[in-house]
Amino acid sequence: MEIRDEVDGMLALFGLPRPIGQVDAIGTFPGMGERERVRTSLKLWRNEPHTGRFLLVAGIHRKREGLNEPLDMNQLKKFPFNLRRLDGVHVMGEALHTKQQADWMADKIYDLGVTSLGLVVSEFHMLRAYLTLLASLYSRKIRVPLFPFPVGLSIDRIV
Repeated sequence: MEIRDEVDGMLALFGLPRPIGQVDAIGTFPGMGERERVRTSLKLWRNEPHTGRFLLVAGIHRKREGLNEPLDMNQLKKFPFNLRRLDGVHVMGEALHTKQQADWMADKIYDLGVTSLGLVVSEFHMLRAYLTLLASLYSRKIRVPLFPFPVGLSIDRIV
């Protein structure tokens, strides 16, 4: 088997939609398609009965995303997110790249004692986000199950 076959298999696996099930936290790496990723995370965290104690929202690169305001608790309370459940929500604010997002999330996982994480990321970014977070956790000697939950990119964000 070639490495390409393994990568193709991983991409196919991450591309399958599946319920999060029972996890201790929901985490998302916003970016292009941020609204869909964050809204899906909020919906899972709010509506699923077993999605745990925490919602972890990594930072975004505001200039690259064309946003004037940071993605913070105040923004999450407004349309289109309409966050109501505030307990257990942790928001990074700003991040320049995936590694910063992953390092922040790994630190939060450790600090909060998270025992499992549902990772909500767009389909095209899932492999990178998953492996970067896995590397950040590994470098800190943190071992928690990660469950990928790929989100389709909003049609208005296709470039």
